[in-house]
Amino acid sequence: MNKRVDGDHPECTRLLCASQWAPEGSAIGAMLAQRRHWLSRNEETGVRTALLYISGWLVQWHEGSAEAVEAEWLNVRALSPGRAVRVLHRSLGRASLQAGVQIASLHAAESAGDVARRLRALERDSATQEPVALWQALCAPCQLAPAGTAALGRRDLVAIASEDNEAVDLLRLLAEEKGLRIAYQRYAGTDLQRGDVGASYLDVPLAESSVTRLHALPRRALLASMTMLGLRDVRQLVLLLGSHEQRARIVLAEAAHWLQDLSNPAAVLVSCPCPKVRALALESLASVPGAQVVAIDAGDPVRAHAGLVSELVARRDESDAQEGFLASRNSSEPDPAMHASSVNPMR
Repeated sequence: MNKRVDGDHPECTRLLCASQWAPEGSAIGAMLAQRRHWLSRNEETGVRTALLYISGWLVQWHEGSAEAVEAEWLNVRALSPGRAVRVLHRSLGRASLQAGVQIASLHAAESAGDVARRLRALERDSATQEPVALWQALCAPCQLAPAGTAALGRRDLVAIASEDNEAVDLLRLLAEEKGLRIAYQRYAGTDLQRGDVGASYLDVPLAESSVTRLHALPRRALLASMTMLGLRDVRQLVLLLGSHEQRARIVLAEAAHWLQDLSNPAAVLVSCPCPKVRALALESLASVPGAQVVAIDAGDPVRAHAGLVSELVARRDESDAQEGFLASRNSSEPDPAMHASSVNPMR
């Protein structure tokens, strides 16, 4: 077993394993039906668990005492007679899971065989990887990489959040225009009164084998764990807001909380047709440490937003993408309705 202990954080046993699984009906539905069971087990043993379904495979991530995690491993083997079971990682180290149980699923254009090849590749590299990195490679693999592999070049992550489904609609439009495919995710946490929420992402190729990921997050998905959706290293957040002040307040409050949980500060671009809501956005996000926030009037329709995001993506390989983007918008957009302001600039 690899031993990885992080400073003053108490060590725990971390196990990441995968087994073939063919549930009857919906996989996310089957996992949701077991949430109460997993929460009860967490209360009894202290083990924290994350579950991920991908194309015929169930990935389980357990953290807790050595005895309790070993019991979970024995249970996985007992429930998988005659099926492939793989240990991707086992070590002592810092805990990453904070909740009793978290559930996720990935729906992409790949087969069980593709997933098996990815699992084998990750297993070979597991000695040098933390469980969270392996999880990220499984729950949100690059859509442009060869089947069964986990990554392709450098990836810049751009999250697009909206009050309703505008972000997802925008992603579909961009995918159609560029001839690319979208991967869809479902996620659920510990609240038994809440069902699962959806998210999606699109990988856009850039020069020199680099990729920009666009991750669409309807408002409710902002409450989800970033780790479970593969969103730990977001460089840019684009907020698509309407003119309804109260709804915008809710989105902004959740976005502020979400931004503070990121591993590094992110630039924030607020697109909104309402001057009052734009001012509210600047005020609401001013307290986020290290964030660079810009609010502009880019129009309300989805296609206008698609043009905005496409232009932003095209500049992701510049040294300061957001400043370059704004300079081009301000020099080419004579409309006095265009508004750009910033707070907390990153230096």
